[in-house]
Amino acid sequence: MEKVGGGSEEQKRKTDVFRFALLSPFTTFAKATYQEPRANRQSTGSTIQILKHPTPFTTMLRRLTTFLIALALCPWALADNYLFRNGQSDYAIVIAPDASVSEKTAARELQTYIQQMAGVQLPLCEQPRAKMIHIGWTQAVGTKRPAADDEGFRYCVKGDDLYIYGGKERGTMYGVFAFLENELGVRWYTPAFTKVPQLRTKPLGALDVSERPAILRRMPMYKEVLSHPEWCAHNRVNDIGKTADGPYGKLSAFWGIHTFARLVPPNDFFEAHPEYFALRDGERIRNGQLCLGQGKALVEVVAKRLLEVMREKPGYWCYDVSQNDNERYCQCAKCTRLAKKYGGQSGLMLWFVNQVAERVERVHPEVMVGTFAYQYTRHAPHGIRPRRNVVVRLCNIECCFAHPLEDANCEMNRAFMQDLKAWGRLTDRIYIWDYVADFRTYLTPYPNLNVLAPNIRTFSRHGVMGLLEEGTYDAPWSEFSELRQWLLARLMWNPDADVAALTKEFCRDYYGGAAADVLAYLQAVQGGHTCFAHELPAYRPRQTLHDRVYRPAHCATGKGRGKVQPRYRHREPHQPRAGEPVPLENKARTDSLAPGWHVPQTATHPARRPYDYQRGRHGPGHLPA
Repeated sequence: MEKVGGGSEEQKRKTDVFRFALLSPFTTFAKATYQEPRANRQSTGSTIQILKHPTPFTTMLRRLTTFLIALALCPWALADNYLFRNGQSDYAIVIAPDASVSEKTAARELQTYIQQMAGVQLPLCEQPRAKMIHIGWTQAVGTKRPAADDEGFRYCVKGDDLYIYGGKERGTMYGVFAFLENELGVRWYTPAFTKVPQLRTKPLGALDVSERPAILRRMPMYKEVLSHPEWCAHNRVNDIGKTADGPYGKLSAFWGIHTFARLVPPNDFFEAHPEYFALRDGERIRNGQLCLGQGKALVEVVAKRLLEVMREKPGYWCYDVSQNDNERYCQCAKCTRLAKKYGGQSGLMLWFVNQVAERVERVHPEVMVGTFAYQYTRHAPHGIRPRRNVVVRLCNIECCFAHPLEDANCEMNRAFMQDLKAWGRLTDRIYIWDYVADFRTYLTPYPNLNVLAPNIRTFSRHGVMGLLEEGTYDAPWSEFSELRQWLLARLMWNPDADVAALTKEFCRDYYGGAAADVLAYLQAVQGGHTCFAHELPAYRPRQTLHDRVYRPAHCATGKGRGKVQPRYRHREPHQPRAGEPVPLENKARTDSLAPGWHVPQTATHPARRPYDYQRGRHGPGHLPA
């Protein structure tokens, strides 16, 4: 029989004895100090016995003393209930017969980590024992069974038993890992470094902890962790850019990036159907966007190809239909007319994607169709809204990452916030593509740690359904990537976490004796963002960051000696090859920005700056198929 509440009779007896033993000296003190009137007492040798009619003052003192001692002893009274003590434990880990794969994995790992830290192996069983750790939902918790895909969890103590439960797919597993982390001090800092403290004793007192993620879909896009689903599971990351079905449960993902060229390959279609491709300067081109104004004919082609992808690559929760990574959109009369009707290129894109999504829904009503709100399609449209099965992936590549996105004094970020709010009025299916690395050079300092938490809180407050944090996805060992990916994983789950405290904790455990020096360096470099006159973009001239951050940080450490010479030569702006179309906005220049930067002068989005033509090669990023 599973116990629901209250302690055992033996535990209550021990508690009463313990309380009596501690109360005795106080009672004796009260008797000896505050004597009753002679009529109410009698002498027996040297001892004074209280007989009857105690004074109100004595009664109050006794009651107050009893109350204070009982209150102080509440956690002590349960001290005989130990999870483990001196290499021994009375507990067993109980797994339900219908437990999911991830729940079984969590139970085994709980057993393993307790054995590593305490030297005692808790048995795994399916039958009740005297003291139990229940993995997975049971009726004894007195709550409704969570949905299978619910990633929230609860762990609590009822009687002597510990209950850890959540959704079967990953919620219970996250609860077990949170218990190991919060109550036993385990940390999964990197795929190669896990902290397991050595403990002799662990009292199991009153516990009732519930958590759920602030953001539904969470992906820190770093090369080191995307290939390690175990690290992602331990840190409650549920998207690794591909589907997976292993010991940590099923993982789904968002298929595809910049898929026009994949769904309508120029090599397969251009010769027979040049009208499918963008018209630029009076000619159809192979290396631009699609001619979305073609309407039904092109919609049928894209929908058919997308359904083929779904058959070949099943298991993704969303499939992408989005622009190629350039701004060479079609200028034909049909596309121009539709763009004007729906408030710009984003409206034309949404008009087309909605039609594809409608055809997909007929076959796969459970699947989402996604598209980008990126660069020339970032602004929200007018007179049209996404269908119920369309996800908008909103990208902030133009933003400044020296300031929080909600900094009203930053023009670049103010424009993005306007777009975020405008899209939010049209749909609740917004997936943010954020940028958290320096994509010009991965190894130099990038002072954006102070904006990670504020920005994620902003996304959470606006109800986004997913967040991808693009870091160094194509190369390992970038600047503090170990720290960054761990911080991002925690913040995507709980944006209110204390970044400063987490950073100190990571450095203390990861760098050991060098932690103080590393923290001093981080303080100097990360504080350098105040040296920026205007902005800190994800794609920037190298010399600008060197002059405005490296030199002040170098001097702040007390080790600067004179002028620090730039390490890199300045790169000139991209010069298009002969015959390569040059976007109008790429021709605009301003003397207020560093050389090599461009300010777009577009009618639909004049506030988006700076824009570097070369970054189109990088775009939001490139994941494998």
